[in-house]
Amino acid sequence: MNYLQILNKAIGWCGRFYYDRNHVNWLATLYFNLRQLPLKCALKLPIHIYFNTRLTDLSGKIVINADIHNGMVKIGKQWTRSQGNTYFQNRGIWIINGTMTLCKGTRLQIMPGAIFETGNNVNVRECCYISVNKKVALGNNSEFAYSCQIIDSDFHYTINTATRQCHYIKSDILIGNDNWIGSYTTIKKGTKTPNKCIIASSYSILCKDYTKDIPENSIIGGIPARLIATGRRRVFNLKSQSLLSTYFHNTSNQFFVLDENQDLDEFC
Repeated sequence: MNYLQILNKAIGWCGRFYYDRNHVNWLATLYFNLRQLPLKCALKLPIHIYFNTRLTDLSGKIVINADIHNGMVKIGKQWTRSQGNTYFQNRGIWIINGTMTLCKGTRLQIMPGAIFETGNNVNVRECCYISVNKKVALGNNSEFAYSCQIIDSDFHYTINTATRQCHYIKSDILIGNDNWIGSYTTIKKGTKTPNKCIIASSYSILCKDYTKDIPENSIIGGIPARLIATGRRRVFNLKSQSLLSTYFHNTSNQFFVLDENQDLDEFC
């Protein structure tokens, strides 16, 4: 390798560092863990805070119900379309049941008395907005694509002028396991989704309990969201994704058929 190649690599590295600052801010990480967790747990630094993350309020608490290890939760990590700062406000309780990534540009606010519960392997992609006013629970292996909104409150009261009734403005949001939420989806108060569910992008609005009449392995979407198809499931397995990409790159076929002897759960 000559000096020009070395120089080009050095410039590229510096450029990437300047561009995305996709590195852990160790000072903020140490402060965050000591502030939010018991000392014995905090010293393992289970939660990493990345650069360009604004910690606006840490008066709440965090409970980890999982094997604690370094960097199991990442807040502010750069992703493909990340922009701006990440904002974190915890004035309630965050219950962590496994690994999680909260990507750069996302805003998370947990209000006093509210509970935010996340399962294992939860991924909230860039520029999402999560407002927890009562309770929001995200299931295991759930993924939320670019610029989703999760809001369990209407924030403002309205009155029925005929009955003179005012309804409560808050209701729990419960997202099932293995859910894939498409870009720009809005999830409103009272939403419950079945396991292995796909929410179609863009701009779907969820606002009720879908577990009552929609089975697992379904696609829902629209304004308001409704059933689109059943018997469909997202392929999360990276090896399977690579296999499919290679297959369609090397053939003109429009579909791939999984062998009957291969386990569907393992493939997905």
